[in-house]
Amino acid sequence: KSLRNLRYIVLNIYRRLFTICFMVNMGILVWMVSKGGATTPHIGTIVVSNIFAAVLIRQDHIVNTLFLIFTAVPQSIPLWLRTTIARVYSLVIHSGSSMAATMWLIYFTVNVTRDLTHFKASPTLVGITYIILTLLVIIIALAMPTFRRLHHDSFEMIHRFLGWSATALLWAQTVLLIRDYKSPATSLGAALARTPAFWMVVVLTLSIITSWLTLRKFPVRAEVLSNHALRLDFDYATPVPGSFTRISQSPLTEWHSFATVAVPGQKGYSMIISRAGDWTGKVIAEPPSEVWIRGVPTCGVMNIVPLFRRVLIVATGSGIAPCA
Repeated sequence: KSLRNLRYIVLNIYRRLFTICFMVNMGILVWMVSKGGATTPHIGTIVVSNIFAAVLIRQDHIVNTLFLIFTAVPQSIPLWLRTTIARVYSLVIHSGSSMAATMWLIYFTVNVTRDLTHFKASPTLVGITYIILTLLVIIIALAMPTFRRLHHDSFEMIHRFLGWSATALLWAQTVLLIRDYKSPATSLGAALARTPAFWMVVVLTLSIITSWLTLRKFPVRAEVLSNHALRLDFDYATPVPGSFTRISQSPLTEWHSFATVAVPGQKGYSMIISRAGDWTGKVIAEPPSEVWIRGVPTCGVMNIVPLFRRVLIVATGSGIAPCA
């Protein structure tokens, strides 16, 4: 029992994958320091690379593409390999890369502060670096499970607005870093075009913007099933089985994800909202006629079911996931 608790509770799959992602980065960091360190621009590229991975792994189309690839394997391959592939649902790279980016940014901050005394780094670059580091530390601190569980709406709003602020400052930091460390004979435009970090910032910014360009308000038919559950019916799209979508009544402050349930042969889908807090309770008491929807229906854990011949599903409440 102790070994089972260690494996499935203390060292659950999320924590194991997080540890691998984080420790690989820390191993590279320790090795780099032991070899005498790296140039400040090189460290900056690693910082941006981790932020790039953390942002893109949460992009709806990237998530759907990963599920499409990983769930395409046949059931004839060994069970242990299918079980490993099924872990794509955790998408733990987001938290692992975010934490690693913060550690690399601390190393970067030390180096760029040192370079300030040698007149390589500008005071503006150093100041922006400290602000970004502060924002990332706050984001990570407030993303701890206890705070998220007790203050989910506050966590989501803080995470979003501080994340946007950090992204805007990352643009300034990247351009200033390239400007301060480029060769005098190279123009800023040419230096930007040749720097991978600049293009990663471009792509991750487009990834964030693209999601919000799909923001729409859709009509919905609501049916109160009980004082504990509400069903919402949509007809604007037909999602694949095992997906979820996000809805909101206040797009800038809160979003809530629910499993989509499509009826075979019919257009549209439904979702079940069960009472779990203030927001869900209010929606059940006052059913909406319209809701905001952002992004596309995104593959979730139930999408991995076709990898297996037999599956045991344990549901802990209503509307947990579509099952068929």
